[in-house]
Amino acid sequence: MKTKKTLPATAVVLALSAASGAALAELPTAVMFGGAQAGPRNDYAYLGMVQPLPGAELGLGPYAKAVFSWLGYRYDSSEAGPVTEVKSRGPGIDVGAGYAWRYERGTLDLSATLGYRDLQVTPFVPSRQESGSVLTLNPQLGASTRLTDSVSADLIANHAIGLGSSWARARVGTQPSGSWRAGVEAIFLDGRNYRTRQQGVFLSLPLDATTSFEISVGRSKPRDDAAGTYVAVGFARTF
Repeated sequence: MKTKKTLPATAVVLALSAASGAALAELPTAVMFGGAQAGPRNDYAYLGMVQPLPGAELGLGPYAKAVFSWLGYRYDSSEAGPVTEVKSRGPGIDVGAGYAWRYERGTLDLSATLGYRDLQVTPFVPSRQESGSVLTLNPQLGASTRLTDSVSADLIANHAIGLGSSWARARVGTQPSGSWRAGVEAIFLDGRNYRTRQQGVFLSLPLDATTSFEISVGRSKPRDDAAGTYVAVGFARTF
């Protein structure tokens, strides 16, 4: 059997990362975030919110979060005979809570969500492929640090219990103007029968006092496929 697939939980993790790190540390209230990514064999979109609990502020103390998402991914399988492209798609929701710490030169964030997704798989369901109603538990770690006055690094990592999949993204960026930030990123996706590595560049821009926009582009290399281009956009808005 030849099977290749992309991480189903990626959309949820990227949604949370859109409002993580240094940006959150500067926001005094709730934040809404959203975005989408298109890749060689996976696409997704998301919309979510992070809300501090009573007595806390965004980026410091306990908080609640929720993310709605849609994802679609494709992979090849020879389990039913000739190599066939299997398609999986469906909406989902993740809700949970976390705690954020703020330090002189960085931040730390620990959280967990419970997730539900309704996956529709065609033209057949291979073994080890989730289908129908899928429940997950997703612990997550986020951290950022200032390396110099204008250069910073951040990391976000997630594991989806129930899917047996992991995702991690590391970034190093410079913020010379005190507003926009640009840099490089590396993304690692691992699962029961696949592995994907992505390298790219990103640019984050403030649109006004409450809204920021982000775009990233790079190359995505599945373990058993040729490399292709991925493009992602995202936004975050406080209110």
